[in-house]
Amino acid sequence: TINLDATLLVLGRRFILSGGDRYFLVLIYLVGAMWFFAAPVTRTRSNFVPTGMLFLAIMVAAQAVEPFLYAALLIEVGILLSVPMLASSDRLHVQGVQRFVVFQTLALPFILLAGWASGVVELNPSASPLLTQATLLLALGFAFWMAVFPFNTWIPVLMARDSSAAELLQV
Repeated sequence: TINLDATLLVLGRRFILSGGDRYFLVLIYLVGAMWFFAAPVTRTRSNFVPTGMLFLAIMVAAQAVEPFLYAALLIEVGILLSVPMLASSDRLHVQGVQRFVVFQTLALPFILLAGWASGVVELNPSASPLLTQATLLLALGFAFWMAVFPFNTWIPVLMARDSSAAELLQV
């Protein structure tokens, strides 16, 4: 009999997946399966599926980690691991990947500072102006992560890499 514990302890951090996380797991792996089944049609690189599975596992770990503040670091690791999926030899495409990594990495300090500031407010409720700053930092961090205007300049550059696909769309 193999007995699996509900909590995994790694480097002093706990990874816990409860019953309520089942819907998240189904959703994230269903989206991943759709990506992987569409990969041959879009002529992706040969390392797309293995790297994508690793990315999905890191996103699940980001959901499960406690304290939750470490999720930002796991998401950054996932972003850095997604670079081989996006890499190409085209110069314009490399510029898009670089912009993607820069904007995603710039989000990390804002998210971590927001977590720190909210932790200070939790310990000292008299520091309520810090809560407003934490909210602004969190909003700015998510704006970088989600490519909200004007932080979306990497998307057109990354998608413009394949001129044959652009010709197919124009026909």
